[in-house]
Amino acid sequence: MTAAPYPTDGLTTADAPPPTDGLRPATGDDLVTMLRWRNHPQVRAVSNTRHEIAPAEHAAWWAGVRTDPDRRVLIHRYADRDAGVVTFSGVTSPRRDLVWGFYLDIAGLDERRELLRAWMSLEEAAIAHAFT
Repeated sequence: MTAAPYPTDGLTTADAPPPTDGLRPATGDDLVTMLRWRNHPQVRAVSNTRHEIAPAEHAAWWAGVRTDPDRRVLIHRYADRDAGVVTFSGVTSPRRDLVWGFYLDIAGLDERRELLRAWMSLEEAAIAHAFT
């Protein structure tokens, strides 16, 4: 096993909460998986950034977002597996101008025939998180 090519935030998946459905903070250990999900053609087709994201570009994004108090990156778990990413920005906005986005593990969830259920679970978890 080789070390991740990304700077880490000192947290690993071992530091994350126990594996249950819902949301947990993303860590440096999640970056390779997040990039694979983000670069899926169906995800890129509906994203603001539609080109295939290179590891260096992904690492630069992570370096900025992981220390930004105004942003959150969370991993959605469904059926005891990591299944998607939820992002929030505007978290510290005095006007509560919160913006959120998400993407899913399209290939894995589709293969397991769990895509629609995981999508609904993600949306419910994200809305609950935003209003707590």
